[in-house]
Amino acid sequence: MPRKNIRELAGKPLIAWTIQAALAAKGVERVVVSTEDEEIAEVARNWGAETPFLRPAELASDTAPGIAPVLDAINHLPGHDSLILLQPTSPLRSAAQIEGLLSFAAEREASSVVSVCEVEEHPSWMFHKDSDGMLAPYAGLEEATRRQDLASLYSLNGAMYWVRTDWLRKTRSLVGEGTLGFCMDAESSADIDTMLDWRVAELLMTEREAGSKVSGAGR
Repeated sequence: MPRKNIRELAGKPLIAWTIQAALAAKGVERVVVSTEDEEIAEVARNWGAETPFLRPAELASDTAPGIAPVLDAINHLPGHDSLILLQPTSPLRSAAQIEGLLSFAAEREASSVVSVCEVEEHPSWMFHKDSDGMLAPYAGLEEATRRQDLASLYSLNGAMYWVRTDWLRKTRSLVGEGTLGFCMDAESSADIDTMLDWRVAELLMTEREAGSKVSGAGR
């Protein structure tokens, strides 16, 4: 989905939802957008973010390591001992959830925290299929039983990554030994990767905004 970060979702550029949540979150000192695109930078500024640098175009290529833009950003922003990466493709993540993750990290004196969501499709209910169509249970997992008896499993939802900058420079990764998980609900974890994801997120955001306006009107 080309240039989706500035495509309108429920009346605002996709990136604006994340910028607004970050600006509203207590504990966030600066909201900086890293991009190689001048138009995206301008949209970001219009919604209140800083764009003190443009990242090298080569960091936007499919062959660039995923961590490279983050390392580039902290090199441009000395003097900060931690950062929280908020990807625009998670527009339903709220300011309150950003604040919750920051508090969680501080309370546990963490080096790295990532947002997670409990998986809906448990691997114990998944199968291999051979060339003849024969199914076999996915190896090494619990035998499929009642869903409520299965251990809870979590996956990264891509909404928030908090990390100490010294730990990041040392590990060159946002996730590693000692990383803690901060749980989010399924709706707030919505991640836009496909056109179907976009339609679902737009529906959820439209409903959320409508509910917010009704709640505000009743005060």
